[in-house]
Amino acid sequence: AYWQTAKGAVADYMNSLPKVVCSRTLQTASWNKTTLIKDNVAEEVAKLKQQGNGNMFVFGSANLSKTLMNERLFDEYRLGIAPVIHGRGRLLFNGEVKPQELLLLEARPLSTGCIILRYQADKLA
Repeated sequence: AYWQTAKGAVADYMNSLPKVVCSRTLQTASWNKTTLIKDNVAEEVAKLKQQGNGNMFVFGSANLSKTLMNERLFDEYRLGIAPVIHGRGRLLFNGEVKPQELLLLEARPLSTGCIILRYQADKLA
């Protein structure tokens, strides 16, 4: 709901992008240029990839990420490592994801101490 009412160049950019929301509970998606996927998520994302209209990013959903990882629908992973140890939290790779090898494409340190890792996904497994 934030971006719909936000002002400025970043908000304009975010609002101009096509978006896909995967949800079992939402009935409608009111944000402009938003498609709602309720069922057959992997199949629907595979169809979107075949259309080849640009990059897709997954934000904030470990369950969706696991589904797409197991179906080998990621071409690339971007992982951020922050210089903080919380000692708890939700695990992204806790045995529910099929093993796969990754090829390191980039390791970029940021001035904040964070590191961005870019990996090419394994398409053979």
